[in-house]
Amino acid sequence: MMEPVIKRRYHPRYLYDLSEEDDLDEKLGEW
Repeated sequence: MMEPVIKRRYHPRYLYDLSEEDDLDEKLGEW
């Protein structure tokens, strides 16, 4: 989906810890 891509844009850290779309949501909570 486009959501993970957009989040990656203002969250460069996701580029390194990119595993699954669900992972992005979990990391957002920690951010």
